Amino acid sequence: MVKKYVKKPIPIEAIQWDGNNLDDIIKFVDKNITVESKGDCINNVVIHTLEGDMRANVGDYIIKGVSGEFYPCKPNIFEETYNEVIDKTYQYVDLGLPSGTLWARKNIGAESEYDTGLYFQWGDTVGYTINQVGKNKEFDWHNYKFRKKSKLTKYNKTDSKTVLDKKDDAAYVASNGKMRIPTSEQFQELVDYTNHEFVTDCNGKYMKFTSKTNESNFVIFPASGYAHLSSICDIGKFGDYWLSSLYTSDSDYGSVLYFDYNGYFDKNSGDYRCYGCPVRGVLIQ
Repeated sequence: MVKKYVKKPIPIEAIQWDGNNLDDIIKFVDKNITVESKGDCINNVVIHTLEGDMRANVGDYIIKGVSGEFYPCKPNIFEETYNEVIDKTYQYVDLGLPSGTLWARKNIGAESEYDTGLYFQWGDTVGYTINQVGKNKEFDWHNYKFRKKSKLTKYNKTDSKTVLDKKDDAAYVASNGKMRIPTSEQFQELVDYTNHEFVTDCNGKYMKFTSKTNESNFVIFPASGYAHLSSICDIGKFGDYWLSSLYTSDSDYGSVLYFDYNGYFDKNSGDYRCYGCPVRGVLIQ
């Protein structure tokens, strides 16, 4: 007798080969691959399996199956077969922004949207709660991972790096590659295309950004202040949130999303990289 069956909804992991993310592919497949090049361009990724070599062209997805096996899949088939599993730890809000950027509902390490979460130095992926500041971590240059003997060892004039690598991005690491720390352009878009107000109520003091097209969609940024030495400074007065790039005029500074209780936003602000600020992620799309 012929019977009907429904495929079990088993989650898989996958990555799309875009021609420029070889390091991510190697990390995902555990180096069991070779590449095929034409001139200076890498055209194909060849996955070595027990069943033989399988070739992934640019645009193809590489899937990790339920038994740990890897195989390529054409994008049209992949998109018809699979839906992305959104990380439930960090919910995302559609504010109707022109770019389509989705902002995380809460800070990295926060229990709720009103919680400040963890404080990070710029470029560090280890964060600290309010209670740990001063006990487990002093926020100064002596305790900054990218400074030795009074010199910056990364993101400096020598390496010319101005934007955080993925491995130094607290949002990327905390979300297992789902989010990034926002750019200054994404911060500017957030300010320009939402309604915003500084609120003081039973939940605390915070800036609320509300969609102009759907008032039920909003994100809350607690007025978290910043960590310096062993203290949290100016909590409740303003918010300082790390952005992904250096402050343009001085590599000692990282760019920040800044606001205060008067509703003022600074479009060109920075903090010393050794200070501690919260991190709010945006979904990678």
